[in-house]
Amino acid sequence: MKKWGIRIGTVLLVLVILGFVFKGKIVYALIKSNIAPTQSFASISPPPTPDYTADISWAALPQNQEGSDFTPKELTANDTQHDAAVFFIHPTTYYSKSGWNAPLGSNEANTRIDDLVMPAQASAFNLCCDIYAPYYRQATLWSYWVRKDGGQDALDLAYGDVERAFDEFLKRIGSQPFILAGHSQGAHHLETLLINRISGTDLQGRMIAAYPVGGSINPVSFANRAPDIPVCEVATQIGCFATWNSRGAKSEIWDDMPGAVCVNPLSWAADDTPVKAEQNPGSLAIGEQTRLDTGVTSAQCLDDRLLVGEFQTDIYEGLKLSWGKDNYHVLDYGLFYASIRQNAADRVQAYTAE
Repeated sequence: MKKWGIRIGTVLLVLVILGFVFKGKIVYALIKSNIAPTQSFASISPPPTPDYTADISWAALPQNQEGSDFTPKELTANDTQHDAAVFFIHPTTYYSKSGWNAPLGSNEANTRIDDLVMPAQASAFNLCCDIYAPYYRQATLWSYWVRKDGGQDALDLAYGDVERAFDEFLKRIGSQPFILAGHSQGAHHLETLLINRISGTDLQGRMIAAYPVGGSINPVSFANRAPDIPVCEVATQIGCFATWNSRGAKSEIWDDMPGAVCVNPLSWAADDTPVKAEQNPGSLAIGEQTRLDTGVTSAQCLDDRLLVGEFQTDIYEGLKLSWGKDNYHVLDYGLFYASIRQNAADRVQAYTAE
């Protein structure tokens, strides 16, 4: 398996970040020439609609052996039947100029999902849950640059797939309770799913918790639209959501998500209490030398971002941050992998104990 997150379109993402930071016409033009679709959204026929009754439309299913089954050798695997399921929405892995939305057969995008995202992120939930992770016609990264000029249309199309996959997920799990999880673009779609399909419905009582990690969720606007889904305040709270955006002290991007919710993934509290590195039960790196180290970094919520401390081991030595210096977006899951894994299991146990 390739180094997760480290090699995900590194050159292209660096260009994107330079554009966000400098916003110069030359940089913008360079980015556009590398990742912008060659035609407008309206002039391109979208890829075929996925059939979620077919197993091939899923990156992870409980009956298959996939990357989501990965368990670090340092942690205990759970091969018993689970009492809960997780619906996991993957982040953006599509940077092609050939279209606004990824076809499900996109080899490059799917390889990143299968080899990187599933073992590095989705697998965090295999201790507690059966994992269901759909492929979907994800919006290209360029969509976030041009929301008014085709980008939002591409994101809306992607979200339509997520809803259809969620309907099939509900059919497949029967009456099981569930966790909802995602990262980046997946978190964006998960926020919409929480508002449109969970809040105010019977499904809210079946939702153990939600982890829309790496998304910018404004607590006021979300509470207005989904008042029955609060921010998680303690580690065993159910029916709530937890999210964070990992940044170091020298992050070059500190104003990209003003007011966003931050829940500390080491304490599972939404306050500014710092948690020391020695209390971090395990950070994950996947690559030629897959490893999980304890005590890698501290964490503290400061307003709308999670301040990540200096790394205490060489687990990420040579890491080239594709989102800019001290911007640990690609490590939102990896830095706190063991904590997420245990917390999901703890919330399932708290749900079943009620």
